[in-house]
Amino acid sequence: GDYILGGLFWTHYSYNKSSHQCSKLKFGGLYKTMAMIYTIDQINRDPKLLPGINLGYDIRDTCSNVKHTLQQAVSFLPWSEKKNFSLEGYQIVKQHVCNQTVLDQFVANYTKGVLGVVGPGSSAITLPVANMLNIFDVAEISYAATSRLLVNKEEYPNLFRTLPSDYHQAEVISD
Repeated sequence: GDYILGGLFWTHYSYNKSSHQCSKLKFGGLYKTMAMIYTIDQINRDPKLLPGINLGYDIRDTCSNVKHTLQQAVSFLPWSEKKNFSLEGYQIVKQHVCNQTVLDQFVANYTKGVLGVVGPGSSAITLPVANMLNIFDVAEISYAATSRLLVNKEEYPNLFRTLPSDYHQAEVISD
């Protein structure tokens, strides 16, 4: 796709630290993964929604484990080893290019990460992912994180949620 959206979904219940494997399929996470794929496919098929633009996706399993999720989320970043251009390559080019505009243009063309990330679902995993993605100005939309800490727009300017915080939910319930 012209623009890639990242997805972080909890599709396995547990993470085995010694084998670095996720186990026991969680169908709810699989359904969310399938929903993201279906939605992107529908957007790409409709010529009126994003004319001339094709979306792609890179979806990863969180296994409900913070460390594993962060390892997966690193691949979304523009300087990831898995991209066409690495941080080491950037340093080499920087030594030989004096013009910052040329360097910025070069970097923009060869270091594309994801446009944004959908997920993860839990507040405990969303907090560290939001901190990491925020450094690189990558937008994140969490569909289930409800921690009151995530309300702070100065701390998390690139984080958006589809649910109100636990605090606001409790306020409404008590009224």
